[in-house]
Amino acid sequence: MKTKKYIPLLLLSSVFAACEHQEPFLFDAQNNGIYFNEAESGFQKQINFAERVLDENCNDTTIYVKINVLGHLTNNDRTFTLQTDTIAGWAKPQVTIPEKLVIPAGEAGINLPITIQKPALMDSIFGIRFLLTQEEGQSDFGAGIEGRNTFDLYVEESYSKPSTWQYNTEYLGDWSIEKQIFLCRIAGNANLENALNQQETTPKNLSAMAIDSIRNFYKLHPETTLPYNMPFYFKLNAYDDHVTYSCPDYWSDEQFKWVGPYNAYIFAAVCSDNGINTSNEYKIWTNINQEQGQTYNKRAVETMLSVYNTASVNKPETPVTEQFGVPILDNVNYAYQNCIPSSWNKGKNLLEPYYGAYQNPLMPAGRKKYTFMLNALYKAKKETNPNFCLYLMFPVIQKTVNGEISYVLSDEAFKGTEYATAAEALKDFNRIFREADVNNEFGFPIPEENE
Repeated sequence: MKTKKYIPLLLLSSVFAACEHQEPFLFDAQNNGIYFNEAESGFQKQINFAERVLDENCNDTTIYVKINVLGHLTNNDRTFTLQTDTIAGWAKPQVTIPEKLVIPAGEAGINLPITIQKPALMDSIFGIRFLLTQEEGQSDFGAGIEGRNTFDLYVEESYSKPSTWQYNTEYLGDWSIEKQIFLCRIAGNANLENALNQQETTPKNLSAMAIDSIRNFYKLHPETTLPYNMPFYFKLNAYDDHVTYSCPDYWSDEQFKWVGPYNAYIFAAVCSDNGINTSNEYKIWTNINQEQGQTYNKRAVETMLSVYNTASVNKPETPVTEQFGVPILDNVNYAYQNCIPSSWNKGKNLLEPYYGAYQNPLMPAGRKKYTFMLNALYKAKKETNPNFCLYLMFPVIQKTVNGEISYVLSDEAFKGTEYATAAEALKDFNRIFREADVNNEFGFPIPEENE
């Protein structure tokens, strides 16, 4: 990133000292001069077109500089002259001033319009000096006040990376001038630093807004490639922090086949792992081969199960109701390091009458059994209830009474499902597992024998 340059305001102490006894006396008949009435600005102004970035068609801007006269007012228009000069070290910007410079009759001064063209180069400063040099025969005025007869104008289009960007790259991606301009317009705020601190345009919210805008652009301009892209933010084990990205137009049966119905959190997890952003999402998601599909499915399933685990550990009294519906595939080797519901282990005494002895899914035998159970239950439910939540396989919640912690089956978890109680559901799950386990490899018990 280029270092932003700043032009210091003129030091006017020496000027004012020299002018201490030359204050402009408007009605002094001996005076007939003209001067810049811009002491408050230090007789200079700095224009940064970055501040006008919200106007996509902004090619120029107009400022007004105060010019006042000395002496009596008159009943006739009076002309004056204005020259321009370079400022050492700076190329001149393109500016336009009125062809005829006039102080109207009866007026003590004017606001002179100066139209400034947008610089052709970014991160370059241009400078120009205006001089009130009155020559006999060309102006109706004489000399003004020394030190107040020049005005300097500096012009640039420079952008600075917001200081908070470095803490939000997961939401915003790499910084560039083009992306900053785009995000300013999305936020409706030319000051992106300020926008990122507003509730409606926090990095999280701005990320979703920007992605919607980019998708709409590509929908209208499919052959165009933007010079920037936005990532899809994903934070492991923090489902509450996820960005609710809109479902893309291309989501259909092909995507459902591998990762189920659209879910923003699952979508972001797969994208984050596979280098998918707004510049390539359409191409990648609509051209999924077998290997990619299995990779995406593996990530989707592990993310889904990780959410179940996080919920059971952190919110045992509130079972997960998010209905991911990610398909469980037979030939995918899922990793369960972050995916084992703690309620299965903590509530094993409640579940063993239906599921048999608890086996740690991190061990080979446990992994095989857990995978089998997920597969069997998913296949049994995907036709009759596509939104069935696999978390319900372990409906155990934590209760604390008088400081004592215990675990019980949760009937509440099954409200709105086809089951009236947890026990009814577990009996049905047991039936599903036993029917799928045709060789009795996993030894699922018959519940009636344990009652």
